[in-house]
Amino acid sequence: MHFVNRLYRFGLLPFLIPVLLAGFLSTSNQASGQEILGGHVHDATSGQSLAGVNIFWLGSTIGTTTDTAGHFSLMRKNENTPLVFSMVGYSPDTVSVSGGSEFHVALQPGTLLTEMEIEGRRESASLIQPINTVTIDQHELTRGACCNLSESFETNADVDVEFTDAVSGAQQLRMLGLDGRYVQLLTENRPGIRGLALPYGLTYIPGTWMSSIQITKGPGSVVNGYEAMSGQLNVEYIRPENAGKLNLNAYGSVLGRFEANAHGGVKVGEHASMGWFGHGHWVTRQNDHNQDGFLDLPEANMFIGMNRWSLDGRGNVHGELGAEYIHQDLFGGQLDSRDADISVLYSNPTSVRRA
Repeated sequence: MHFVNRLYRFGLLPFLIPVLLAGFLSTSNQASGQEILGGHVHDATSGQSLAGVNIFWLGSTIGTTTDTAGHFSLMRKNENTPLVFSMVGYSPDTVSVSGGSEFHVALQPGTLLTEMEIEGRRESASLIQPINTVTIDQHELTRGACCNLSESFETNADVDVEFTDAVSGAQQLRMLGLDGRYVQLLTENRPGIRGLALPYGLTYIPGTWMSSIQITKGPGSVVNGYEAMSGQLNVEYIRPENAGKLNLNAYGSVLGRFEANAHGGVKVGEHASMGWFGHGHWVTRQNDHNQDGFLDLPEANMFIGMNRWSLDGRGNVHGELGAEYIHQDLFGGQLDSRDADISVLYSNPTSVRRA
């Protein structure tokens, strides 16, 4: 006690207290068998210090992380438990801590990901061009189970397609509130569907034959004619050189509708390509879900065949040649009236089935 009083009188006690505490803590750690471990973690390739590396004892949740300079420190657990070093983007590593208190750990960069392909849809309408044109490509067409041109707009709101009557099954386009007669229909920028073929022309172009559809709303350019009052629709066929060797497609529904499509292409010589296209359409049953005595959609039997040639000569010489054959047989109206006397059906209303 006299010794402490003398230290206090001479002002030495405040300086001796930290030294005594440090010695006490060191003695306490040694007595409990614990030791401070430390080290540095860096990139094995570049040697750059790694901050935020997770360090923990194997099999436990006790650990720490490296600071901004890549250094770490934590209490030793025991000689037999290794340390685990992990970080996003690097391969984890397990280090034995026996026989040392300072560690320098080099983490290897993780395995690079394989090639990734990302697809996106871009807006096909341009706000810069004076003529607003929307393009429907093959990726858009495959989103719906479309079988011909009239059914290619189910996922697109730019064009409306409606039936003109249920007896014939004829369809028409509506654009900007006007009938299809005011819409110019082109095939590869040439007049395609017009005149008497207009009511059924939309079904003459199978969906698998098309590579893209360009839709122009409002009065368009007069380069292709003056008929585009409410809009213009242009269909691009698959070119013979891009048709592939053989492509098959089939479709069926509970309404008794079946369709089959096939097309292919072949290289003929050095400058010519030939493409062939075939389409079959059948409605084999009579559908009358509202039981009014009339077919909901006509029975159909249709076949379309087309042959195209593409010639690429020297310089800017290019030529195309094609031929198309269409056979269509439709039957609509009252049920079971195919072989009946029409005058009898209309003069005897009781012959019509009613619910």
